[in-house]
Amino acid sequence: IEQFLAKRITALDFEREYLVLFKNDPTDWPEKGYAVLDGLFAEVDAFVADADLRGDDDLDEERLREACRTALEALESIMR
Repeated sequence: IEQFLAKRITALDFEREYLVLFKNDPTDWPEKGYAVLDGLFAEVDAFVADADLRGDDDLDEERLREACRTALEALESIMR
């Protein structure tokens, strides 16, 4: 999440990596943390890079970035 927000990786790379990591993460997350990560999973799944294919409910890169900011802030709040 931080790498994408810092623009060190592309939205497409973030999408691919996040979906794989989320599906294969064996971590026993606290319920609130898991809810944030699961919600972000839905947002990442709604990301469509190609504007010609993007529907009204799909996310562009900027909306995905905002979803990541929100998720990261929520995770940081939970971890305090």
